[in-house]
Amino acid sequence: MADLDDLRDAIEHDPGAVINRLGPMVDACRANGDDIGLSRALALRGRARATVVEMDLAERDLAAAVAAATRAGADHARADAHLALESVMSFAGRLEDGHAHLDVVDRLGDEALRAQGNLQRAAILQRAGDLDGALARYADALPALEAAGATLDVARVLANRGVIRGIRGEAHAAAADFAAAHDHFAALGHTFAAAQMTHNTGWAIARTGDIPAALAAFDDAARAFAELDHGADEAMWDRAEVMLAAGLAADARPLALTAGERMFAAGNVSGAAEAALMAAQAARLEADPADALVQATRAETLFSQLGNESWARVARLEQVRARALQARLDADDLTALIHLADALTAAGPAAASLPARALATTTAAAVGDLDTARRQLGLVDDAVAHPRLVEGRVLAARAAAAVARAAGGPT
Repeated sequence: MADLDDLRDAIEHDPGAVINRLGPMVDACRANGDDIGLSRALALRGRARATVVEMDLAERDLAAAVAAATRAGADHARADAHLALESVMSFAGRLEDGHAHLDVVDRLGDEALRAQGNLQRAAILQRAGDLDGALARYADALPALEAAGATLDVARVLANRGVIRGIRGEAHAAAADFAAAHDHFAALGHTFAAAQMTHNTGWAIARTGDIPAALAAFDDAARAFAELDHGADEAMWDRAEVMLAAGLAADARPLALTAGERMFAAGNVSGAAEAALMAAQAARLEADPADALVQATRAETLFSQLGNESWARVARLEQVRARALQARLDADDLTALIHLADALTAAGPAAASLPARALATTTAAAVGDLDTARRQLGLVDDAVAHPRLVEGRVLAARAAAAVARAAGGPT
């Protein structure tokens, strides 16, 4: 069993090598009728496969691990396999199934497994778009983890918190979380996880507007992934996002489409949804509203499947932006846009609602509703004060010009 303990520690260093080494162990346990050893080996291989986003294979291994532990009457091994299965369920958007697996962990697991389950419930909240709830759980967990010297768990919490901060526009804080997580992973010898944090740091840096530095971080991460023989579909998707932010829609679009196809095939529904949204945005910028509408509709479907209403709203907004390129929006569209902008503002940050506000302003001006146009323009001004990329200032300027034209003044 010592070999299994060593392999567990190696998953975040080189998951591909762990998968290869576990194959003979799984076969030996089956041949010897060792259900406890089989459950542990399958649970480790399932975790390693999930790390490289082979979600269907991961689910199969972990379900078999539960079955083997149940045959052996080994509650701890059974709870451990259920704990790993939750991550696969959440990745696939099956959040209710994920909670059910954690309920088993609460019932059968020891204190350490239950603590892990609580952290994973925070990750479920994060995937569902409840960022405040997730942050509160992470804030509660970090001091105890640090006091216990649980370096690996601290690194994981910092990585998850960095994602939330990046989504909220707190780019420098996100980069700091990722850098700290990188240092923890590197100190533990977890090369793969450290490479992921290098990549995530580039993602955060991109949100400060420093595109060359972001791409340099991506290149560093890509080299580390290549050394581990990992395809890194998520890295392709993030690179596409940065290119899109830099105005390189023609380069971003094929990357987003390819990454989305690969992630969906691997069972990564969340990544596929975000890639579809990015492909929609790139298609719109390339003046291809028909494909933009197709990709945005796919994104909304996948986000809704995940139970992530916040991102489903963003996908619905992208559908409206695509339709606006095909035909003039009307008063009904205006009402829907305002409701959508209000919902996006409530979810925060204010800049997230900016495209909806700007389009509502220009639509109101176009249909002759100047009072509504002026009210929405005021909210545009509030949103554009957020430190955002150039697009926000461009949208605000266009919205102001539309109101001025409708009012008969200079543009």
